[in-house]
Amino acid sequence: MRSKNIYKVGNRLNEAELIIRVVVIEECRILNVEIVDMKPNLVRALELLHPEMVESALVEYTAARNSYVVRAFVDALTKGGNIR
Repeated sequence: MRSKNIYKVGNRLNEAELIIRVVVIEECRILNVEIVDMKPNLVRALELLHPEMVESALVEYTAARNSYVVRAFVDALTKGGNIR
């Protein structure tokens, strides 16, 4: 009986971590120029993840920021003017 409860708790923890990871990835993907810094909720969610999950979430964050920089650079080259 006790091992079943431990197994259930382990499964719920894994599910919770996956949900947090999905939220972190979604938050990272919606970043844009107006959101330069990470939101406090995003930082808190990253604190709750295991190190290996933090790494994959930070890859998403980096990809989102890189995508914005490339898009802004291309816009500046093609349209000229201020980047905002």
